Amino acid sequence: MKFAVKTSANIDTDYWNVLIVDDEDDVHSVTKLVLKNFSYKDKKIKFYDAYNIDDTKKILASDVEFSLILLDIVMERNDAGLFLVKYIREELKNHLVRIILRTGEPGTTPEEKVIIDYDVNDYKEKTELTAIKLKSSIISSLRSFEELKKIRDNEKILKKKVEENIAELRKKDKLIQYQNRISENTKILNTLAHQWRQPLNIISLSASSLLADIELDCIDNEEFEHNISDIVQITQLLSNQIDSFLNHYKPNNEKEEFLLGTLFEKILDLVKKRVENHNIEIISDINTDLKLNTYKSELEQIIVHLIENSIDAYLTNENLPRLIKIKSEEKDNQIVIRIEDSAGGLSEEIKDKIFIPYFSTKEELNDTGLGLYMSKLLMEEHLNGKLNIFNNDKGCTAEVILY
Repeated sequence: MKFAVKTSANIDTDYWNVLIVDDEDDVHSVTKLVLKNFSYKDKKIKFYDAYNIDDTKKILASDVEFSLILLDIVMERNDAGLFLVKYIREELKNHLVRIILRTGEPGTTPEEKVIIDYDVNDYKEKTELTAIKLKSSIISSLRSFEELKKIRDNEKILKKKVEENIAELRKKDKLIQYQNRISENTKILNTLAHQWRQPLNIISLSASSLLADIELDCIDNEEFEHNISDIVQITQLLSNQIDSFLNHYKPNNEKEEFLLGTLFEKILDLVKKRVENHNIEIISDINTDLKLNTYKSELEQIIVHLIENSIDAYLTNENLPRLIKIKSEEKDNQIVIRIEDSAGGLSEEIKDKIFIPYFSTKEELNDTGLGLYMSKLLMEEHLNGKLNIFNNDKGCTAEVILY
């Protein structure tokens, strides 16, 4: 047997644990030679070796936390590497370790199909994998691993905080009073955990790739500007969601009084860049002096998401006049806010599914199908209001009702 694994008591924290999986001894030797003096953030690589599927499974069953796996596709079977990717992601539920596929027979496994169908971080042909390309890919992968690990650790801290808050409520005999609130927070927490993971992963991978290019002096200015623009756009929306959740979760979170005009001044500023970039006109016909007494940050998050949905709808209907109308109305002790577009509306087969969690009409990688579900959850269970979405003559209307 050609592998060795340290016990948990002997795990090194001063190294990046990298597993080489390949049935050729020369590949192991050359890889180690090329990376002999390699270090990232003052940590060198500790290599582990596996030569087939069984070797790999035994090593992965140990207590070693691997940062990266350099995985050959063709070994004792033509799809050995692809089988192991599925095993790692689906059976072991390990979505943290970075995986770089390497193959000497690219014709048997086309790159486009592999990237689409498998959760891998890079795909390289052995013949094109020079020392500098290998190091660049490893830097990007290790940086991505580090960022994702931080996200995982922060999720653990947040979970612990939730548990501590529950314990404190029990001590103060206030569990009954906060029972509905805790249930609501649990739903929102689970929703946000799913919704944040993939966009944050995209941000991490984009930033890591850009930094690796800078370090290796092979930056492409046009690609750099495009990736930075994407990162800024995603982080702006996620930051808004995070702030909303943190404010919402505090046990002393209280309603506040504010003007509708003040709320929409911030909302329109948040969506201004996307609206301008896609030549969309927003006509706001609201009562700016109307006073509201509710949870401001949650209402802001809901309305921003509804406007973003209308923007996205126009992106798939390019020939339509791009106009979003926002109106407000006060009647029968209710405040009604409507966001209307003329982007074609909802088809019959999906209009009854839009509030189902994880259902999405979008094809983007960073869409999880959770936005409308979470908006409806916040609206009904925390703001004590109602959210309706229905077709109008030319498109779709989102209606926010506050009682």
